[in-house]
Amino acid sequence: MYDAGYFFVPNPINRYTVSSRNKFVTNADGSVDLYLQADSPGKAREANWLPAPKTKFIPMLRLYWPKQNPPSIIDGTWKPPAATRSYRQEYKISRPHRNGCDAVDPNQAA
Repeated sequence: MYDAGYFFVPNPINRYTVSSRNKFVTNADGSVDLYLQADSPGKAREANWLPAPKTKFIPMLRLYWPKQNPPSIIDGTWKPPAATRSYRQEYKISRPHRNGCDAVDPNQAA
């Protein structure tokens, strides 16, 4: 998680990334919901929370050693799940940033 200037986002739980090394709270079907937002989603969901600033921010996905055979991000047969808006916060993709990344402005409606 980066702010619009590509710096880590200071936050009360000192978490700057989430990865497969984290111990997430899973849903009944085995899936995981991640919360990219400024305010805590509540103590029960905090393990799945990546704190974001209340201003523009850049969520970045890094993939190491992706599989070469389908389903793979390399050939486009696998794509990461889409980020969705919660009822509390709306996001809008704003101007392009370097490296082809976009900043997300949580203060503007989509």
